[in-house]
Amino acid sequence: MRKTFLSFAIIFLLLLSVQMAGAVTFGPASGIEHRSKSVSPPAALIDDSGRIYLSWIEEEKDVNSIYIASSDDGGKTFSAEIKINGADDEPASIHQSPSIALGKKGEIYLLWAGKVQGGGFNADLRFSRSVDGGRSFTPSVKVNDNKNGSVGFESISVAPDGTIFIAWLDGRDRVTGGGSGTYFTASRDGGKSFEKNLRIDPNSCPCCRTAVNVAPDGTVYVSWRKIYDNNIREIVLSGSTDNGRSFTRPVIVGEDKWEIPGCPHRGPFVGVKDNSNVFVFWYAEAEGDPKIFLAESKDRGETFTKEAVAHKKGFPDNPVLFVDGDKIFLSWQETTPVLSNIIFESRNNGEVKREQLNQDTRKAANPVISVNKKGEVIIAWLKMEIKTARAVVRVGR
Repeated sequence: MRKTFLSFAIIFLLLLSVQMAGAVTFGPASGIEHRSKSVSPPAALIDDSGRIYLSWIEEEKDVNSIYIASSDDGGKTFSAEIKINGADDEPASIHQSPSIALGKKGEIYLLWAGKVQGGGFNADLRFSRSVDGGRSFTPSVKVNDNKNGSVGFESISVAPDGTIFIAWLDGRDRVTGGGSGTYFTASRDGGKSFEKNLRIDPNSCPCCRTAVNVAPDGTVYVSWRKIYDNNIREIVLSGSTDNGRSFTRPVIVGEDKWEIPGCPHRGPFVGVKDNSNVFVFWYAEAEGDPKIFLAESKDRGETFTKEAVAHKKGFPDNPVLFVDGDKIFLSWQETTPVLSNIIFESRNNGEVKREQLNQDTRKAANPVISVNKKGEVIIAWLKMEIKTARAVVRVGR
């Protein structure tokens, strides 16, 4: 009997070790306490040395400022915050986090929508970079090449050769009676200058964030929510094989057939596994129910298979995705009338591990994921306290 029990115990442990292979184990929560509740969700990045960066936009006496701070001890402590913008490139609002990316040589790139003096809803897309580990940043440069129009809901990705690709939503065509468009540009000199803007789509959902990512062979993928007839709004994907100089006709990813006479303010995330496999993660309403979907293409975005990611009865929101080789990391915000929690899911060769990362009753929202070449994972989110807000980060290995 004892031998039988030991045999079953050994088998159980072996099965458990197989099940947990590749799973992420997170350390305790840490982060940055903000001065007030008037802050954006955080942008987060972990570089290949393990240094963590958190960036955010904060409103102080009706003035918005973008800040960044770093940690060299796994998020236990953070450096003093550095203000990035000046008086002429003040962020337009605190409703969206900055966009952040890591350059080929460890540069830190920041991107945000900046106010235009006397411009009403007009804005410029601003870009700044650091070449000294985030200790200082260059004066920002303008990314969009028009003078009048709204810009925002931007995304950024860096190719293996160091080329910077940026996508965003742009309202310049409204001046001539058009709608909001998805625009794109590239920088091939490390962000010192940007190329002539390229319109990928003339009829995009005006407040659903874009997503851009680059495959190992340099293929650029851009995803956004496109408006079709009868207010059908679908997540689409378009690719470029000529370094962002032209894009294919957009392909509908999920065929959600979501009819909504307004913008749901919920955009997609794109991840690339290799030169053929592309993943898209997004929110949509299907048959009246809120759902989050994960789709995979094995033919460079020409066709997709789609699954609804299971969740509790709460409202699933703000889905984010990071693909690291065979590992797929998903996170989202799960909200009920009482609670708002951060859920994290890792997938590795068919094995799935899911956990709730926040352990208190304070509102937690807008998760973001970053992974470095050593396989270290960070997830950050915004936690609303009674009087202040906090950028929370957890490090996983």
